[in-house]
Amino acid sequence: MIANSWPARCPKERNSLKILRILSLETLNTLYLESEWLYVFTDDSKLTDNSNAGAGVCCDLFSFCSLIGIHRTAFNAEIASIHIAVCQLFCHTDRVSKVVILSDSRAVLQAISSIKALMSVDILKCQQLIDDILQSHIDIALQWIPSHCGIDGKENAECLAKKGTKIIQTSSNIVPFYDAKRITKKYYREHFWGGVEIQPEE
Repeated sequence: MIANSWPARCPKERNSLKILRILSLETLNTLYLESEWLYVFTDDSKLTDNSNAGAGVCCDLFSFCSLIGIHRTAFNAEIASIHIAVCQLFCHTDRVSKVVILSDSRAVLQAISSIKALMSVDILKCQQLIDDILQSHIDIALQWIPSHCGIDGKENAECLAKKGTKIIQTSSNIVPFYDAKRITKKYYREHFWGGVEIQPEE
């Protein structure tokens, strides 16, 4: 598995959308010829803390949107989108030999590609699936690309992720411990500590 990012000299905030698009296409054409690699675009969507999180996946072979749940973060949703993408690749192992998963979340890509990062069940599942794909003699790479810079596949994945947040059903995804801990802390900050007034010392 290969995990690539852009050089430090190309931080997103310092480049116009046009330059970002050019750099994205240059990266893809240099490292992953479209004639040899399947481009799989992933994205997440979560507008507010109290809204659903959604995942979107888009490529030439398949596209999906999925509801992740109200208590999940954008980070969780991006992991879920990569998990969905890799799961679907198992249905097409006879049609691909090289796959690059394109995400705009450096944090997620680093977590999945690292063996030293603090692991969650979601990340471990992704790593196991990727290992299984590699055992099927398929090369797989994780590549960061910026969002909102006019790359068609990325824009399509974003639209699918937004659709995922609007799916009317109850998510069956179990809230992991680290998210439950975050939600509990947030609740106490808002409903307990927020109402405590500290009296000045006399």
